[in-house]
Amino acid sequence: MNRLGRTEAIRQARSLARSFRSFVPELSSWDETISLGSKTQLGSSYEDPNIGARFYPKGGVPDVDSLESDLLRIISIYERCKEMPLPEQSGLEISVAPVHLALPKPFLLLAGLSGSGKTKWVRERKHAELNNFELIPVRPDWHEPSDLLGYISRISGHAVFIPTRFLDFLVVAWRDAWEAQPSLNPVRDSLPAMIPHWLCLDEMNLAPVEQYFADYLSILELREWNNSRYSCPPLLRFEKGTDEAIRIALGIEPTDPMWTAFVADHGIPLPPNLVVVGTVNMDETTHGFSRKVLDRALTIEFDEVDFGIFGGTPSGSHADAVPWTGLLAATSSDDVEIDPETRTAVLGMLERWNGILDGTPFRIAYRTINEGLLIASSLADRPLAERLDWIAMTKLLPRLEGDEDKLGMDRDGREASYLDDVVADWTNRLGPYWESSRAKRKLDFMRSRLKRSGYTSFWP
Repeated sequence: MNRLGRTEAIRQARSLARSFRSFVPELSSWDETISLGSKTQLGSSYEDPNIGARFYPKGGVPDVDSLESDLLRIISIYERCKEMPLPEQSGLEISVAPVHLALPKPFLLLAGLSGSGKTKWVRERKHAELNNFELIPVRPDWHEPSDLLGYISRISGHAVFIPTRFLDFLVVAWRDAWEAQPSLNPVRDSLPAMIPHWLCLDEMNLAPVEQYFADYLSILELREWNNSRYSCPPLLRFEKGTDEAIRIALGIEPTDPMWTAFVADHGIPLPPNLVVVGTVNMDETTHGFSRKVLDRALTIEFDEVDFGIFGGTPSGSHADAVPWTGLLAATSSDDVEIDPETRTAVLGMLERWNGILDGTPFRIAYRTINEGLLIASSLADRPLAERLDWIAMTKLLPRLEGDEDKLGMDRDGREASYLDDVVADWTNRLGPYWESSRAKRKLDFMRSRLKRSGYTSFWP
């Protein structure tokens, strides 16, 4: 379902069921539909692929002999279905959607001109009929983590928890993950059954991100897939005597097994299927990003306006603004496959970056090296130069900002800046791909701005 999308998956499941029923006449005496009475997305998803079923009403279950007879019949029908020609052989049309590449990090910053489609892109991740998208406009007066996660009020004389839409959606995502595997520590194999839940913080930097987002930024780095099992400390920690107020505010039943797990864990952790996306505009009304934030995010720029959409001149480029839309069950590059050539190329690029920027605050450390390798692995179907381009754009160039002095102009009598040194290295490293790369376009912009105004940054 993750590959095809819910609507297309349901359509194809029903088409296959009809084909099976026409191929095996015995199925005509079995029920074509089934109702599981499930209130969850996962439970109801098992109803559409049904080929044949038999309903036994409560209080009217037949004797053992009848049940055994029905069981033998359905096994016989199953054996017949195995003989049915494959869809390609039978002429059944099966459409194949693009494979969803796994996100190397579930925290994105979408930069670009106002109105360039950043929020629209996140909204388009929503599955039909699923509650897997939430848009939260950031308020400029947010300064505390409680603005995002909620807080306990005692104005009434007793503890009342004031929840937020962020926390409500966190629980929605956990509900889907729980359906895939009822555990706060699901195994890696359960991840494909989970639906990515996209939470968009619109105009994320209207408030200082390092303040209201501090708890998330810390916990994000403590998630891990260890021995194929997910673990994460609580993002919202239950203080003594507050858990009941939180449960009531979230509308969760006291006997709910998921709630019992939250209590045992002393709080609510980040779910493995949650992707947080912040849309970013840089102007006089917004705040900048520290390297603490940039280190923890994948920064992606929406910088192209295609007038062809409105009947004007097409841009000529149809590359995906964001290549990743799936979930990755790995937090360490040791847990993913990376061929020796790719590993050598990535490490060489990152090591040279530190060499060029030695003695500056723009150097990178272990987190960026690890995530650079994860990016390269997640884009294994792309040319190596394109993968290096994505590493440059998401993890390296957003770090650069400053005036001529900070960016190394007039070092030892030279007129070249650090930007020029990076260009010289990447021109050789990316080869023919360099001329059409995102990194070249961005560095041309940054160098031009530095020479024109004496200051530059990644942000438009």
